[in-house]
Amino acid sequence: MPSQPKKTAPAQAMTADSALRQTMELPGDPSEVASRVINVASIIQFRGAFERVTAAPDEKHLIYYPPVVSTAQLTEQSVVVVNLLFTCVILVEDSPAVDKLRIAKEANQIELLQFPSPEEGLRVYVDAGFAAVYQLSPGPVPKEENLQKFADVNGQLNLTPYWREYLDSSMRRAGLPSLIAPVFHKAA
Repeated sequence: MPSQPKKTAPAQAMTADSALRQTMELPGDPSEVASRVINVASIIQFRGAFERVTAAPDEKHLIYYPPVVSTAQLTEQSVVVVNLLFTCVILVEDSPAVDKLRIAKEANQIELLQFPSPEEGLRVYVDAGFAAVYQLSPGPVPKEENLQKFADVNGQLNLTPYWREYLDSSMRRAGLPSLIAPVFHKAA
């Protein structure tokens, strides 16, 4: 009987509690939008990418989940579309890529970081984009910062399970150990 792939914990990933606290500190009130949601009309995956580079057997790796990129758009007075882009990169632990990541984190410029090449230590790159279409009850047009906060909080809570499934199944299809993404990321 073939052995099951070993589940790998998200190494050095931001905890769900700390990410939620940081996201909640952003301006805006998601309840202005959330209180008017009638239903989630649809969820669509609009992007998916997987890149793998063969690793040396003795390499140690760092798993990194960049901040989630989220946007919200009011298409009609009663429809909100939330788009989220999730990413996971696996890097060689003592590579130039990890050094660049640490420097970018220290400078609080992580959103400006370009993803490394395989020569710089990239081993796995996975990303996926999902959209949730929310039907709202009639009412006034929500403020822009409240729409964005709704995308950052509610969008992540609704779309993260789809990302977690995509990441885990992509890793398993590639013959790599199962990988479970954290429940919540800080939005960029």
